[in-house]
Amino acid sequence: MKTRTLLLAAMMICGTFAAKAQQDSTKQYQKIEQLFAAMNLEQAYMQSAIAAADQTAAGSAQLAGKKEDVRAFFIRYASYPACKNDLLKLYAKYYTTEEIEVLTAFYKTSAGKKQLTTAAQLQMESAQMMSANLQAHAEELNKLNAPAAGGSQSR
Repeated sequence: MKTRTLLLAAMMICGTFAAKAQQDSTKQYQKIEQLFAAMNLEQAYMQSAIAAADQTAAGSAQLAGKKEDVRAFFIRYASYPACKNDLLKLYAKYYTTEEIEVLTAFYKTSAGKKQLTTAAQLQMESAQMMSANLQAHAEELNKLNAPAAGGSQSR
């Protein structure tokens, strides 16, 4: 009888923790959705899906005449509604509820809004600068790849 009582008590405690964890998870997901709204993520994903579709269609002779079909495909599988649940899980994995609240507050400021509109351009330009810098010093990398002087070459 004591064993049954202990098991029942343990199950009730576990059930309480599970319910609390689910409430916390639901609250966190609601906060993440507020962050996504502040970031205009739905619109950003739609623009990204359409741009990727257009680039894909333009890069393929077979798809060039099927631009609208390619767009529909990308919208179906790469737009915000298609990715939302996975995005919620991803943000929940890396951010606490408190961090999500801070990010949401930031993206509602003028600096946060500016960051949203300039982030892609900044990333692209910084990648171009890095690439140009590496290309300017490519000879140095080529020297590293050359066989050592006086050494034997394997063929």
